[in-house]
Amino acid sequence: MPVDLKLSSGGAKREFDCRSYRRWHRGRGEVMVVVSSCPGFPSNMLGWQKNRASLGLWSNGQAFNGECEFRPRPLSLSGEEILAKINSHEYLTLSLQEKFKVPYNPNNRVCWTNKCMFWRLPYWKFIRVRYAFDVMHIERNVFDNIIGTTLSIARKSKDGPKARAALKKRGVRQSQWERSNGQLPHVPFLVRPEFLTEVFEWFRDVKYPHGYAGSLRSKVNVREKNFHGLKTHDCHVMLQRLLSIVIREYLPLNVVKPLVALCRWFQKLCARKLRKEDVRLMEAEIVMILCNLEMIFPPHFFTTMVHLMVHLPEQVLLTGPVHFTRMFPMERQLGTYKKSVNNRRYPEGCISKRYITWESVTYCNLYMEGAEPWEQKTSTNASRLTEQEVLKAHWQVLLECKEVKYYMVQHEELYTSAHPNSDEKSRRIDFHPYFLDWVADLERAGNDYLKAEVVKLARRPQGHNIYSTCYVNGVKFISYYKDRYLQTQNCGVMIETETTNYYEILEYVLELLYTDRMSVVLFKCKWYDTDPYKSDSTKLDHDLLSVDTNSSWYEDSPFCLASTARQVFYVDDPKAGEAWKVVNVMSHRNVYDARTLATHDDERPPIGNQVREPYQEPVLVYSGVFDLTVDLDWFQSTDAIIPWSVNEEEEDG
Repeated sequence: MPVDLKLSSGGAKREFDCRSYRRWHRGRGEVMVVVSSCPGFPSNMLGWQKNRASLGLWSNGQAFNGECEFRPRPLSLSGEEILAKINSHEYLTLSLQEKFKVPYNPNNRVCWTNKCMFWRLPYWKFIRVRYAFDVMHIERNVFDNIIGTTLSIARKSKDGPKARAALKKRGVRQSQWERSNGQLPHVPFLVRPEFLTEVFEWFRDVKYPHGYAGSLRSKVNVREKNFHGLKTHDCHVMLQRLLSIVIREYLPLNVVKPLVALCRWFQKLCARKLRKEDVRLMEAEIVMILCNLEMIFPPHFFTTMVHLMVHLPEQVLLTGPVHFTRMFPMERQLGTYKKSVNNRRYPEGCISKRYITWESVTYCNLYMEGAEPWEQKTSTNASRLTEQEVLKAHWQVLLECKEVKYYMVQHEELYTSAHPNSDEKSRRIDFHPYFLDWVADLERAGNDYLKAEVVKLARRPQGHNIYSTCYVNGVKFISYYKDRYLQTQNCGVMIETETTNYYEILEYVLELLYTDRMSVVLFKCKWYDTDPYKSDSTKLDHDLLSVDTNSSWYEDSPFCLASTARQVFYVDDPKAGEAWKVVNVMSHRNVYDARTLATHDDERPPIGNQVREPYQEPVLVYSGVFDLTVDLDWFQSTDAIIPWSVNEEEEDG
């Protein structure tokens, strides 16, 4: 144990505060939880080795007899009981020298080799959670096992002669045993060799939005049928977003169902907001998923990291959502610090100077109303719009304005009574002069309730600009005609309503210019047909929504407000066909919702929602894939959000 850690836990240590009072003071610190990616390190703190009793199902041939298991789970030991068991053994000094090696005792079923240094802390035995498994590395290992086995990737597959020999040794799945000529029969969880090229080409052609994840084009080798240089975050996105889409076409249903359930399970586990009752259902669901996977994959597939998924829901109940204990933020921040070092002789000075500069600029931007960062809008060579197209866009602005709705209702009643057989197009044309005259009369009368924005809208747009790129709420949107030549996909748009969701692609960005320098930004989109009254407008398979990109809808109303748009990205659906694409809705990182500041001294500024990482998903509605017949009456029933959950609304984009 470091000396500083022991002193800070036992008593106060002198520390120098250079920011507040520039003097020495007494400070204390405690180790609350240790996050580890290696299952061997936390096992030393708990007193158990890697060979867990629950893994004896496959490791012990006599225990695997093909019958149901009715034994209860092992009892959880308290901190005092674990410390008592550890103190009952004598430990030698850990060293590589032969004379210091710990002798092997076959009668000792616990097999402790050393006493962890954290047990020297006086409060360590009273802590409920002494360590936390890193979901980031568990997710990476699970993805490697699945993708390496199903695609038969060399040195990553858990299937082979040794795995088939293990099945023969246990006397199960005789149809999968190695044949006398040395050939291995085809198994259901393997993608056939003639389809491997299509699968790797599909992964290569996937495009993510800007800043969401790294491109896979340089990491997929179609000729060798392998992945190279995949980062942990790449595996995280591929497991939760891509794997469930591509396997539906190339694997049988009994294999697809538990794999899709596992992908959805990780999505629910990584949500920003969780409910206790949902986490308890996930605790029972992962057991059902693993049982289904054990009937499909070979014994070598179920490594220690795969088993650790069983303990993740219990860890979430104790420590909170996974983004509090995972290593993504720390590793991303360390990478940012590493890029800040321009002078290797003084790395600390470079990091501190860059951090202070970044923090100051970010803070000042919150108070700069109307400021636009660079590349906020990029002009395009598109032709100017006609007067009719500008009026269509202006009509959409009027529809979205709550203050104008009263005038629309009054005009509709008057116009319908005077022209009972009129259509909507003629009523829309007559509304513009009627609205202008009405607002002009109210302005001459000095009406106090008439807002200046309504007056500007009544006078119609005085001009317009067309752009191909625009930032809205911190999210980058690019027109389809420019986006198709890029490595990213930023043209997907979704509009959420109470009845249905509308999906489209962005054609261009339109800025309407009104009097007194007021402007409104709109998106000109091509809407896909998602009519809920048509049975063939969309396809829903394993909770994956596919839309037909050859269809169109609402061609007479192609505009929408940019502030109401939410970015999505589309992925080819290999099962539905070439024109069908699966819709992926995600959350962006570095998105702030703190556009409004306090205007009076007695008002406190609102707390904005802040998404710091792209892997954090919005709150998901629980929908179990398997029929879980589990008695949950003994669980505490409550509908309240977990106390440690951040009570925040969903961010747009």
